[in-house]
This record gives sequence, C-alpha cells and structure tokens, in this order.
Amino acid sequence: MSSPRVASSSRPSISPQQARDLRAQAWIFAFECFEHCKKEAATSPVSRPDDGTETKEDSANVSSLPD
Repeated sequence: MSSPRVASSSRPSISPQQARDLRAQAWIFAFECFEHCKKEAATSPVSRPDDGTETKEDSANVSSLPD
C-alpha cells in the first residue's frame, strides 16, 4: 500500500518571509493548544484502579464464593 503524500505548491502572492511567519504562527497555535490540553488534564480528576473506586471491569473479575 502506498503511503499518503503531502504536496504543497508555492504561492506567488506571498514572500518566503511571509510563508515562514505563517508557519511560525501555526506552530505557536499548535503548542498553545497542547499546553492548554496538558493543563486541563493535570487539573481534571482521573479515576484510577488504585483510588478505591470499583470499575465495571473490576466487578466482572470478582469471583463470588459461597458462604
């Protein structure tokens, strides 16, 4: 299977410096989004198996013993 290719063509309406600035702005945006998601993930509560809560998978794996 062939891999997808990304093609770009130069745009005569913008200079190489403008193209560089646009790429820099795109990277800044991407890094800001990454930092925002990273901060949200750090502040949002996450349920972990060792936090005392029981998940559906945990209860399915418990074998019941007769009394």
